[in-house]
Amino acid sequence: MATSGGDSWVKLWRVSDGYMIKTLLGHDHEVNNVSFSPKGDILASASADATIKLWRVKDGKLIRTLKGHNGEVFRVAFSPNGDILASAGRDNTVKIWRVSDGKLLRTLTGHTNAVGGISFNPKGDILASASSDKTIKLWRVRDGKLLQTLQGHTEAVWAVTFSPDGNMIASASDDSTVKLWSLNGIEMKTFSGHSEAVSDVSFSPDGKMIASSSRDGTVKVWRVDSKELQTTDLDHLLIRSCRWLHDYLKNNPKLSNQC
Repeated sequence: MATSGGDSWVKLWRVSDGYMIKTLLGHDHEVNNVSFSPKGDILASASADATIKLWRVKDGKLIRTLKGHNGEVFRVAFSPNGDILASAGRDNTVKIWRVSDGKLLRTLTGHTNAVGGISFNPKGDILASASSDKTIKLWRVRDGKLLQTLQGHTEAVWAVTFSPDGNMIASASDDSTVKLWSLNGIEMKTFSGHSEAVSDVSFSPDGKMIASSSRDGTVKVWRVDSKELQTTDLDHLLIRSCRWLHDYLKNNPKLSNQC
C-alpha cells in the first residue's frame, strides 16, 4: 500500500502487518495522489510541485520525473494495460504520457477550471475528466478528441469513475450528490443523501452498487438500479465479499460506518 500527504513524502507499507517498507523522497511539495500500475511494479505520484514521478516499487528507485503541467498536479491514473499515464492539474488540463519513456503524448484542453478527477474506461480507449468547472468530459485517448461534455452538477466535480462494463459513469461533486451518466452524456440518476461535498465514488465489481464518501464523514452505498440507499449493516456487507468497500474503508479510517 502507498500513502502520501503534506510532507512531500510517499510511503510504502506492508498491508499484512502495517510495517513501513520505505519512504520515497524527491518531491518538493505535498503529494496529492499516488497510483500503482496494473502490474504493481510502478508507482506514480502527483504533487503540488507541478511534477509527476514514477517509482520502481521493488526498491523505491526514481525512474523518471514527468514535467509539463503549469501548476499543481492533483491526480494520476494508469490505463488498464499500464502503457499510458494520465494526469490532471490545476492548469485546467489533462496530460497523456507514455510510461515507457515518459514522453508527453498530448494535452487535453477544454476545461475552464482545475481538473481534479480522471478515470480510464475498462478498454482504455476513453478517458473521463472531472473539473471544478462543474463538468465531466469524455476524451478519445488515441487522438485526444473530445467526445462528450456532461453537464448537470451545480458545483465542482472532483471524482469520476466508469462502471466495470464501461457503459456508465459515476461522478461525485461539491453539490453533495452523486450522478450516474450514460456514455452519450445523458444524466440517468442523481443520488442525494450526503449533507456535504462528495469527495469520491466507486462501483462495486459487479456494477450493481456505488459507494460514495463525503466530507460529512460518512460512506453511503447505493443500488444503481433503484437509487435506493442501502441499509444493510456494514459488517454484513463486508462478509458478502464487497472487498471494494472494505479496502476503501481500511484506507479511510476516519469515515464512519454509515451506509
